[in-house]
Amino acid sequence: MSAMGGRVLALLLIAQACTPNPQELARAARASDSLTIVFADSAARRALAAEPRAPTVPEHTPHACDEPATSVAFLALWSGALSLTLPADFTPIDTARVASHGIHRWLGADKSTVVVRRDGATYHSGWTGSLTSECTVDIAGARAHIDLADATVDVPDYVVRAVLERPRMLPFVFEGHARSVRRQAELLRALRSLSIAESAWIRSVVLE
Repeated sequence: MSAMGGRVLALLLIAQACTPNPQELARAARASDSLTIVFADSAARRALAAEPRAPTVPEHTPHACDEPATSVAFLALWSGALSLTLPADFTPIDTARVASHGIHRWLGADKSTVVVRRDGATYHSGWTGSLTSECTVDIAGARAHIDLADATVDVPDYVVRAVLERPRMLPFVFEGHARSVRRQAELLRALRSLSIAESAWIRSVVLE
């Protein structure tokens, strides 16, 4: 082979080596597409994370020390020596005989109930379920121990119960059974509005 022929053969071999294999080109294209998708997805996630979002406010059980703000209309109600501000859909279900025994009852449109009565009951009683919170505050000129509980079994039952005490006096008990957590907050607010006339307090049988 002449020197010229050798140079031509060498150039042909170099050209063949530099020519991409079709299969390798296809693999390279697929790899490039995958990288493009990964980078695009990453950029989209960063952009989404940077966008401002409205806060999520889940419905949650109030704390016994709270004075919840609610959006429903409230109505002042009187029953004998008691006054109470309840959601406007509550109506009294007292009878003269029941009221004569110092028991005052109200019923809501959703079957939630409120009872106020004189009772020597202790804390954490009158319901079966799990105590969610408790607090001691002043209500109606008395020391009030408040229990909030979830007594749900077959139907929703969220309890607001308070024992109002004065020294050497028979306590009053406020007991509300709400059909929702929202309603429980409304009954907790109603409890804070309770007013009891001085004449309604009577001395306990056992004096200190």
